[in-house]
Amino acid sequence: MQRAPREQPIELQLPLMYMAPGCTLAYGYAQVDNISRLTDLREKIEGEGIALRLLYAYTDRTGNKAFGIFVVDLSMSQCDVRQVASKLKRLPGMRSVEIQNPTCSLAALQNSLPRVVNEPVVTIGRELIGGTHKGIIDALGDSGETILYLLGREAGHRAASGIPNLLKSLGLALTPELIRERFNDLRVFGWANIVALRINDEFCGDVLLSEDFEAMAWDGKAPSPKCHWLRGFLEGSISTLTDQILKVSEPDCQAKGDRYCKMIFQK
Repeated sequence: MQRAPREQPIELQLPLMYMAPGCTLAYGYAQVDNISRLTDLREKIEGEGIALRLLYAYTDRTGNKAFGIFVVDLSMSQCDVRQVASKLKRLPGMRSVEIQNPTCSLAALQNSLPRVVNEPVVTIGRELIGGTHKGIIDALGDSGETILYLLGREAGHRAASGIPNLLKSLGLALTPELIRERFNDLRVFGWANIVALRINDEFCGDVLLSEDFEAMAWDGKAPSPKCHWLRGFLEGSISTLTDQILKVSEPDCQAKGDRYCKMIFQK
């Protein structure tokens, strides 16, 4: 018996986003006296017929203060979110709990867009944005490289500008370990993979990156390093976090055939 031919997979150029069609979603946050309280919060809220997914959790070194950001799915619940938040606030160790008004399906995506430093996130394909940066340099030469670097530095400053106040509100101090954690955002955002990272107590060091979206556009044929926007971004963000002037250089770059992109940040 002859089998029907398999359908060819559809080639997708852009990343996909799970939109949970038909679900009623809401964002929330909680400040607690210990990170283990977030487990109590989950158990209590799920007892109301609401599913909870924790997105981020921050805690200080002593472990006596924590902050959690979460998404709740109210599709199977008839509860009013204000009543639910009021009940959660009465749990032991809860300092504050807030839940936004829920929205449905596509409306939830529109009204609850992911945000970075209060700015809505737009998803763009890596090849598209990397090719755009290459096109700017091809058209404008050195001035295009300078423009990308300056734009990256400003973007890095804006991305990091809210973190010092957040740390202050949580009673935390900036540490090299915290900056190491923030470097993981490069991977989360799809900009690059981190191969190795070194940071000393003066917040100087270097990082090896692979598959940097700017470098990949050049197929290893560039005459010089080309990660100007990302170099500026790292410089702006680290300088803003540490409140000191740091410079970032890129001696090695996959754009010119090196094994990795190496970024060195120093005073």
